[in-house]
Amino acid sequence: MVQRHQLPALGAYLTQAQVNLIEKARDHRVWRYWALESLWGRGRPDPNPFSSDNVMYTGFCGAQIALFQAASGDRRYRVPGAFSLRHPSGAVFEANLPALAGRLARQHQASPFGLIACEPNWLFPVCNSLSYLALAAQDAQAGTSVWQDMAERQRALLLAEFRNASGRFVTCRSRLTGFAMPPIGGVLTQLLPSFFLNATLPDVARENWSRLRGGLLRADGHARLDRLWPIDVGNYRFTRIAGLCGAAATALEMGDGEVAAAMLDALEVGHPMRIVGGVGHRPDASIWSHAFEIMARCGRSDGLHDLVLRPAAPDTTPHIASCPYPAAMLARAVTRGGGLDMVLVRFGGRDPVSIGLGGLHPSRAYRRSDNCSIFMSAPDGTARLDLTLEARQRITVREAV
Repeated sequence: MVQRHQLPALGAYLTQAQVNLIEKARDHRVWRYWALESLWGRGRPDPNPFSSDNVMYTGFCGAQIALFQAASGDRRYRVPGAFSLRHPSGAVFEANLPALAGRLARQHQASPFGLIACEPNWLFPVCNSLSYLALAAQDAQAGTSVWQDMAERQRALLLAEFRNASGRFVTCRSRLTGFAMPPIGGVLTQLLPSFFLNATLPDVARENWSRLRGGLLRADGHARLDRLWPIDVGNYRFTRIAGLCGAAATALEMGDGEVAAAMLDALEVGHPMRIVGGVGHRPDASIWSHAFEIMARCGRSDGLHDLVLRPAAPDTTPHIASCPYPAAMLARAVTRGGGLDMVLVRFGGRDPVSIGLGGLHPSRAYRRSDNCSIFMSAPDGTARLDLTLEARQRITVREAV
């Protein structure tokens, strides 16, 4: 969300951070749980986390990869085998984004309920909404219509099988018995479908938001903390931070600035930011909560919707390809008039830094605004800017005329 909507011309450390996270998910320590879960839940050991069910891995990873590609224009995970997993036994489970999307689509279509199990035999609407994101984002990048062709069936089953008598989503349902678990997670588990479904079933997302919105604020406009689960879903500590951040991000996605502001105000009052070494964090908050706060502060109305359905083109336009994080960070990075407009922020000393550019016209002369000097792009459209940063410095790069 930050890369696509706030810093669209920045690859560099934003791209690398997302790649690092995706590659971490390939580590066997992350997915080894599936062999045991498959044994107790399905009666047979199966080390392959892609084989069936397990939407909490395949769906989540599929969405993560698809959204990374949509934000960055980097399409590395469409290459065959790009997300393959290696088991300690030597077995290799082949995958890339198109293969993951294909598996997810087939499992959704084969499921009588339309949903894929997370824990064996348990169907969670929120988890499956991430799988829908993976399918829709892959379609938008590949020019296919897999999600569009199955969306009506998914909508019908989701509304018929996963809402209670009051019209609210159930937390989860047993695939074997049809039994629905009692509600857990407070209003957050009710809100999150609106956040994730806005890109795939926007009518369902907005209807759900309209049903829940009235219970989120007090008469004086402040957040109703009693509606929020007193446990952070990311680390299970006793705090309402996750509820506040998730509600704020959902409100912003729905275009409701009033609710978003009320939730963020309550967050600041009840859980103030702590700055250590120039880096801010909220004590006791999980990474999940921090991520949703960033989306609440840097997203916009229909931000996830547009990220999924209007992906960035492959990185052939001017962009920042490398930047020595954290010595230099970008507060602005946009392509404008065939050139680059950037605002760099120094962190630490005044040592010279080198910024790598990409997507320039090959072998052309460009002018940088900070010293008016002219430099030539390489035959592959790359160049480097060497500079000593002020505390905060704006630099534009344009073709020299």
